Amino acid sequence: MEQTVNLISIILVWVVFLGIFYFMLIIPQKREAKKRQEMLDSLKVGDKIVTKGGLIGQIVAINKQKRIIQVSFAKGIVFEMLLDGVAYPLKD
Repeated sequence: MEQTVNLISIILVWVVFLGIFYFMLIIPQKREAKKRQEMLDSLKVGDKIVTKGGLIGQIVAINKQKRIIQVSFAKGIVFEMLLDGVAYPLKD
C-alpha cells in the first residue's frame, strides 16, 4: 500500500513538473513562432527590411514556394537570400 502511494506521488510530481514546463516554455515559443511566421508571410515587394546580419535593404522579388527573396541593398546590388534571414521589417 505504501509503495502505491509513493508511486502515485512520484507520478503526480512529474505530471506537475511537465505541466509547468509546457506552459512556461513550449506555449510561449509556439506563440512567438506563429507571430514570426505571420510577419514573414506579410512581407511584400517594396518593403524595407533588416536582415539577421544587420543589413538594410528593400525587397524586389519574393518566391514564397522556395522561401527566397531578392533584396536590393544599393543601386544595382541585388542579393538573393532565404526568407528566414529577415530579422524584421522597417516601419516608414
